Amino acid sequence: MYGELGRGDWRNGITQLNIVDGNTVEPVQDYAKAEVGYEFRSKFKDETRNPPAVRFTPAELRAMIEQIKSEVDDPFAAPDFEPLRGWLETHGDDVIAEVGHEDSLRKQFRMKWNDDTGTPYLKVQRRRQDSKTGDDSWLISSPTLGPGEFEGVFEDVFVP
Repeated sequence: MYGELGRGDWRNGITQLNIVDGNTVEPVQDYAKAEVGYEFRSKFKDETRNPPAVRFTPAELRAMIEQIKSEVDDPFAAPDFEPLRGWLETHGDDVIAEVGHEDSLRKQFRMKWNDDTGTPYLKVQRRRQDSKTGDDSWLISSPTLGPGEFEGVFEDVFVP
């Protein structure tokens, strides 16, 4: 089971929100597997350096969206990136939503500024801490949603 729910185009590629088989989603601690899952995936036009997708259970994604809604005016109802830009201007480069625990798998939405263009974007990332060494393992690159991609991805997606 796989399908695209929303897509946002950017100059070098696309970012998608997809529905995936729940068996392909590793839930963070305190969350259970589900029949379906969601993934954010960015693809470059040249396909030479596509970052890995970040996958969520429905409950994880719902918790992340609730956290964002508690921080800013609802950017999902009629997709609008401006509340997220305002949050970034106030708080700087930081995590706006997170599920998981410090000592295990975590998934985050992080607000950042693009170093090259100065454009704000939301980075979808995951992190695992190695239980033996304590070393953090972040994805080297992660799916991202700038203003256009965010509004494109959520344009036809109902977020309660």
